[in-house]
Amino acid sequence: MLSRRIIFSRSFLSVCYRQGDPSKALFFLLRGTVHVCSRDAECIFAELQQGSFFGEIGILFSIPRTATIIADTKCFVACLTAETLHKILPKYPEVEKVIRFEAEERLAILTKKRQQYLSPPGETGRRRSEELVDKNSFVKASVYGNICKLQIFSDCDNQDLLHTIALNVDSKQFLPNTTIIHRNEASFETYFIISGTVEIVAPVCLDTYCLNTSDAVICRLGPGSQFGEVAALLDIPRAADVRAITPVDCYVLTRSKLRRVLHQYPWFAAKMKDMAQERLAKLRHIQTYDFSAVIPIDGSTALAASHDTSITGDESQQVPQAPLHGGVDTSTICSTSSDQDPTLSGAVSKIREMGTRKRRASVAVWSDPNLLAFAEQKAAEQMQEAAYVPSRFEEPVMMETDVETAETTPSNKPICLIGIKDDLLINILEFVDFATVMRFRGVCSRMDKLLRSRKARTLFEEVDLSHWNKKMVDDVFVPISTFLGTRVRDMNLSNCFHLTFKSFKTISNNNTKITRLDLHSCWELVDSSLALLAGGCPYLTDIDLSNCRKITDRGIYALFSTPRQSYTEASPYMIVDNQSIPSTPSTPSTPPGGISHISLSYCKNLTDVSMRHIAEFGADTLAYINFQRCTSITDAGFESWQPGSFRCLETVILNDCTFLTDRAIASLARAAPNILYISLSFCCSLTDNAIEMLARQLRYLEHLDASYCGSAVSDASVQALVQEGSPNLKEINVRGCVRVTDTAVYALLAIARQLHLLNISQCQSVTIKTKDMLEHYKEKENCAQVVV
Repeated sequence: MLSRRIIFSRSFLSVCYRQGDPSKALFFLLRGTVHVCSRDAECIFAELQQGSFFGEIGILFSIPRTATIIADTKCFVACLTAETLHKILPKYPEVEKVIRFEAEERLAILTKKRQQYLSPPGETGRRRSEELVDKNSFVKASVYGNICKLQIFSDCDNQDLLHTIALNVDSKQFLPNTTIIHRNEASFETYFIISGTVEIVAPVCLDTYCLNTSDAVICRLGPGSQFGEVAALLDIPRAADVRAITPVDCYVLTRSKLRRVLHQYPWFAAKMKDMAQERLAKLRHIQTYDFSAVIPIDGSTALAASHDTSITGDESQQVPQAPLHGGVDTSTICSTSSDQDPTLSGAVSKIREMGTRKRRASVAVWSDPNLLAFAEQKAAEQMQEAAYVPSRFEEPVMMETDVETAETTPSNKPICLIGIKDDLLINILEFVDFATVMRFRGVCSRMDKLLRSRKARTLFEEVDLSHWNKKMVDDVFVPISTFLGTRVRDMNLSNCFHLTFKSFKTISNNNTKITRLDLHSCWELVDSSLALLAGGCPYLTDIDLSNCRKITDRGIYALFSTPRQSYTEASPYMIVDNQSIPSTPSTPSTPPGGISHISLSYCKNLTDVSMRHIAEFGADTLAYINFQRCTSITDAGFESWQPGSFRCLETVILNDCTFLTDRAIASLARAAPNILYISLSFCCSLTDNAIEMLARQLRYLEHLDASYCGSAVSDASVQALVQEGSPNLKEINVRGCVRVTDTAVYALLAIARQLHLLNISQCQSVTIKTKDMLEHYKEKENCAQVVV
């Protein structure tokens, strides 16, 4: 097999293949480290070291690549084509079995890890961010290898059994002091500890007849142990609490999967059942033992005469520790008589031990009747203040306004809303938030009619609901949207992650004159919802779709390609001076040409197809676009933009687009020559040529952010900015660019008077002497703000 390989090298951050590519070869990692990632390279599923192999899933199961492989270091890889592998593998059945088992286990893990940060269909508000996935929490070795290390399988030589269990277990992590299992609950999962330590807590008898009981630590379990099988196999509620002492990584086997495994391997079922019965019997024996003789009244530590085990306890109650299972790592055992918190330092533990001693209660205050009465009065006042809780804004506040029944005197006249004019009320409400205005509707019918009339339209031109994002569900938002109607022009729904298709449909039906819509992190926004907004809101010019990760190329096509039609308000009546009168049809108004401002940051399902849609339908109107972290957009997307087509485009943000090269920047500069602001922060694949092309072609450029661009900014590119760049350049940010030296700084002094900001902080190649010179130069010449 090795004689037929092709050896080639991969540089740092080089992509070996991407998810969805056709499977053509199997790779052997001879040297280096690679990461198994998601399509957008955000989530790292696993890390493969020297001696591993990858690419076998697609070849053995005849499916496209299931993940993206990116080199973490410089790697040397041996390649075996699919045709060669299918010819050779049948000659070595043992090798084929190992590779196939590994492929099945990896595919199972990959599927489960994807489900950990993708919400199920129809579930809202629980999307798990890809950035939260920690590669160290994944098993770097195979699941099969970790299963073999468990004590219950230490003498098992049945590879099929171990492989079956490896395919069915799920990986879970628990923080210290987390209760994994609660006593008496009806759960039937079985847990296998890979790393960390847990303790078993159960009630024990404090007298002969078990009239008095107390919770105590029965034992501790470490790596290689298992727990939870008693309830799963014997069909009884949980017999004890299980609590994590240290961070715990474990495998979980559900009851249904465990029964399938036991049905397939009867001998293993008998072994597990005997072990569960034995463990339950030991637990019952410890619980019914009379510990009154071994627990002193003063709470000090003592050993039971009839037990030779060590003693551990819960705070002051000390009980014999009778391990149900051995194998606890000695490094995880506390060395003191009381349980230590592994998350605290030694100094904190000493302070806590000192604090466990009882303190003498002070009687100075309680022996003085005057001080006692004063303390009771203050406590009552605090309770009254704490009892007042403002009502939720979606619940109308009902207040009586019948002033005829109120007793009025010249010196004590109650506040009356009847005498206040409508215009004055509107001016007052302009200084309160939206929730208060909505509560004000419930005061009386007059207030409700006033807020529905056109006099109050200025109150609702800009509506920000992001402050109540967690309460903003469909049932709450739909009445609000209906109430606002066509008066709203700017609506902020940022982080309203509970809103679904129903709410977006309401916007398209009621808020038809909206011009700006902020949907940042509206996770349930899909292509069909975006199509409704595009058709129902013809005046929409500014939309923020950041972190709406369900949006695809179809949604972008619907947003830009939907034709804008003239709109006539079709309200059957309007309210004027508290009276409903028929409304006259208004003159049809012509909506603007299309989208001018759009933010698509972190929309990772967008591809180069969306770039072609934007070029075809939005080139004439687009003035602002944000592609931050859109990692699926490549150079080909920008190359589809025709030269000079984006004449209105002034602001472009490409932060964290790590796969874009100089070709994309060149195409962008030709297509949008009037750019004023461009941000290329963390675009690490760019070179000096990109900055030089921007200097030559963007004659109106005012702001350039090239921070942390690696090799893209050097002395040569800075000198090109100075000599050939825009005369309007006002801000330059080259923070963290290690190739910028003193030469570049002195070159920038030639245009220092026209700059408003120069940021050279964290440029390690710039000397302290040069930075001090810049500080003195700024004070002397009263020019740019310099950040060093």
